[in-house]
Amino acid sequence: MAILPPRPDKMRIVMWTVCTAAALVFTSGCSAKRVAANAAGKVLAGSTSGLASDDDPALIGDALPFALVMLEQVARSAPENQDVRTTLAAGFTQYAYGWADLKAELVKFEDYDAYLAWRDLARKRYLRGKRWGLEGLELAQPGLSERLPLAPDTAVEAVSRDALPLLYWTGAAWLAAISISADRPDLIAELPQATALLERALALDPDYDRGGLHEIFVKLDMARGAGRGGGKAKAMAHFERALELSEGHRASVFVAYATSIALKEQDRTAFVQYLDKALAIDPGAWPAFRVSNLLAQARARYLLEHVDDLFD
Repeated sequence: MAILPPRPDKMRIVMWTVCTAAALVFTSGCSAKRVAANAAGKVLAGSTSGLASDDDPALIGDALPFALVMLEQVARSAPENQDVRTTLAAGFTQYAYGWADLKAELVKFEDYDAYLAWRDLARKRYLRGKRWGLEGLELAQPGLSERLPLAPDTAVEAVSRDALPLLYWTGAAWLAAISISADRPDLIAELPQATALLERALALDPDYDRGGLHEIFVKLDMARGAGRGGGKAKAMAHFERALELSEGHRASVFVAYATSIALKEQDRTAFVQYLDKALAIDPGAWPAFRVSNLLAQARARYLLEHVDDLFD
C-alpha cells in the first residue's frame, strides 16, 4: 500500500515537481502561488497513480518526509485544490504504515520504549493524513466535517464516486490511528466516523485498490465482531475477495489474515501457514505491489520469529 516511484528517474521527476512548486510558493505573489500549486497538484495526482514498484523501500522512506512537507506548503497556497489533498492523505497514510508503524512492530518485543515512540510517531502521521483527507472531502462535499460527527452514516451518503480516493485514504488513516490508540478514548470514540467513510467507499466501488479496501475490512470486521456489524464470516468474505482481486500477489492480504483472523482465534497453525504464504510471494511478480510486498514480508518475518510471544 504505497504510492512510490518505480524507478529513480521517476522519483526525481516527482521530487523536482514538489521542490519547484514549493519554491514558487515561497517566492511568488498570491495569484502565481495558486497557479503553481494547482499545476503541481495535477502533475502529482497523475504521477502517483502508478508509483508503487521501487525495490528500495528504505530509500523511499528517507525521501518521503521531505516531499510531503514541501507538498504541504503547496497545499496551503492552493486551498481549493482537492488533488493535492488526496495526494497528502495517501502519502502520509502510507508513510505512517510502511515506515513508522512497521518500525514500531519490529522492535516491540526487544525495546518496548522504542516501540511506544515509533507508535506515537505513526499515530501523528496517520492523523496528519486524516486531516488533509478531511480537508479534501470538505471541498468535495461542503459541510461534511460538521455533519460527520453528528450522524456519520447519513453524512457520507451524498459523497460521490469522484471523492472515492479521499474516502479510502482518509478512512484508512483514521482507522489505523484508532487501531494503535487503545489508550486514547477520544480517538476510539471517532470509530463510527472512520467506519462510515470506508463503508461509503465500499458502497461506491467494493473492488477499489485491487482488494486494498477489502483488506481493510478483514481487520475492521474481526475487530468489531458480529455484534457490531462485523464478525469472522464477513472478514473471511473480504479476505477471499481481496485474494481474488490481487490474484494472490499481495503479501499484505495473507498478513492481514494471520494477524486479524488467526491471531484472534489463537490458531497458531493458520498463523504460520498464512505468513509463509506471504513470504512465498515474489515481490516483483506484480510490480504495482513490489514495495507493499517487501514491507509486508518484513512484518511476516518478524512475526514468525516471535510466534512464541504471540501464542500460549
